[in-house]
Amino acid sequence: MGNGMLSSGATADAAVKILKPLAEMNDREFEWLEREVLNQAILEHENVCRLFEVGLTARDAGPQRVFMVLEYVPGGTLHEFLENHFDKLSVDDKRSIFFHVVLALQHCHAKKVFHRDVKPGNCLLTKMENGQVVLKVADFGFSKSPFAEQGPLSSNLGSGPFKAPEVESGLPYAGEPADVFSSGVTLYQLIFNTLPFICEGNALINLNSRTGRQALYANKMRRPLSFPAEPPNELRELLEGMLQPVPDKRLSVEQVLVHRWVRGLSTEHQRREQSSQLLLSSLAARAFLQQPHIRQLDEVSARRRERLELGLAPIRAAYKAIQAARGNM
Repeated sequence: MGNGMLSSGATADAAVKILKPLAEMNDREFEWLEREVLNQAILEHENVCRLFEVGLTARDAGPQRVFMVLEYVPGGTLHEFLENHFDKLSVDDKRSIFFHVVLALQHCHAKKVFHRDVKPGNCLLTKMENGQVVLKVADFGFSKSPFAEQGPLSSNLGSGPFKAPEVESGLPYAGEPADVFSSGVTLYQLIFNTLPFICEGNALINLNSRTGRQALYANKMRRPLSFPAEPPNELRELLEGMLQPVPDKRLSVEQVLVHRWVRGLSTEHQRREQSSQLLLSSLAARAFLQQPHIRQLDEVSARRRERLELGLAPIRAAYKAIQAARGNM
């Protein structure tokens, strides 16, 4: 949606994302902007890129633009990393990176935010002081807002190969299974450095043509799933479960998190761990959410949302004035 430049804040480095001039935005683009701001305002998680401020550039600096002050994540996108350093990733590296994607989605879904555009290009990487690589999910412009009317989703949003087939069907769909499918395609690319579904025979599908998009959809519905190299049984099982074309049969985020490939455990150990976790999950989750530090995070999120709402107010007023001027032309 825009370009960015770096800025150094008082407490942490930040990235400033500057969008196109407000006068050049259409109603749909403005709606995406509002979604991105309001949805990120309620997300407070290590694996989600944080949004700190939103505002308008000064009028005397040319056409007014919206700027967003975001957490600076210096490692670039996962897409860029795979293009340049895929061979440097071990299986454990890939497992850890993917685990962060799913943890981010678990947090988003708990807040009733559905991303709808999960892909390596929307995942940012950074390295901690201890050398650990941390992934942060970003770009919530297509996300479903928990403040909007609840119910099934219907908009055909997302990026071609990563979109769940039900998103393209024109029928109502649920947000969580759609995000699971997209993260499954992300895992496939993370493992094989290529995308599923994009070939017809030995030829690449033209995704810009109607027939190409129809072929892509047909490939998503076709089974068995094909692989460029035979994966281990646990990984095959996980990918097939996440890329299941029928949403009701697809793995849930919770099932992905406890899957034996994700956890890197032996089958026997996995069974013991999973049975214990399932017995304790509801009670443990309830107790965990009552802990003081969780309540403090909710308070921080509420204050940040209030600040971002205040930042949106003049932007909404300016856009309303632009709409009125358009109506008088």
